[in-house]
Amino acid sequence: MKNMNLARVIMIVSVVLSLALGLYGWQQQSELSERKDELTKRAPELVKQLQDAGRKHTQLSKNRTLENLGAGQDNLRTYANKQGLADRVDIGDLEMTMSNDKNTGLPGVEDKKLRIKPQDPKKDFSRTKIANFFYKLEESSKRVRITDLEITLLDTRVKKHEVPEDKWTYECEITSRQRIE
Repeated sequence: MKNMNLARVIMIVSVVLSLALGLYGWQQQSELSERKDELTKRAPELVKQLQDAGRKHTQLSKNRTLENLGAGQDNLRTYANKQGLADRVDIGDLEMTMSNDKNTGLPGVEDKKLRIKPQDPKKDFSRTKIANFFYKLEESSKRVRITDLEITLLDTRVKKHEVPEDKWTYECEITSRQRIE
């Protein structure tokens, strides 16, 4: 102990601390290599899941913007009017009555119902125009379905044995099932 001076104490402490630091570094390096191995094994699966989720999100957001049914009543009316003005439909002004049905049997889901009929009850339409309108209502949205439908011949004086003119009127109800926000 006589030969111990400050320089020798510092050297001994440095050797002990460098051994401890070397042991700590070796543990960290082995933990890092284990995590890298785990990452290389799981990365392809995680990337695939992330890509699938991204594609699904893109498709859902695209459908939402295309359908334009985000905020409820006004958008459902706008949607019906837009389909009524589509090419080969041109059904004209519509009279619409909105209702909601929260008794769908599914928690957190409600049915928004819109009853549609021509604004002028005497205006006649061909069956083709009416059919095209109904087709466009369902074809342009995955959430909208026609749930009630009535097509009536305008001329009530036609006898059973006569072929009527192609002058019809209609009334329908469309339903959009949506989550309650």
